Amino acid sequence: MDKYQMMEMMVTFQKAIMGLSTMPKRHPLIEDAFLYSLGYRSLPVKNYNIFYSMDDTPNLPHVNIERIIYAGRDWENIIKHERKYY
Repeated sequence: MDKYQMMEMMVTFQKAIMGLSTMPKRHPLIEDAFLYSLGYRSLPVKNYNIFYSMDDTPNLPHVNIERIIYAGRDWENIIKHERKYY
């Protein structure tokens, strides 16, 4: 991926993430029990998944972008493995 393509992908990610501001719950919780317990949701964008969680704090609700992973990877195990070390 060249520099131009990378910048184009970043703009695509930003637009998709900004779209969560109107309906953050439009994507269901991930069915895996561990990821479900973390409140993770997945937003598919081209060949990637943007994993996010939500903070419903009154007066300051927001979305936390947890990870962006290529969709062809074993994302469940990647996230589970890295969460073990938090």
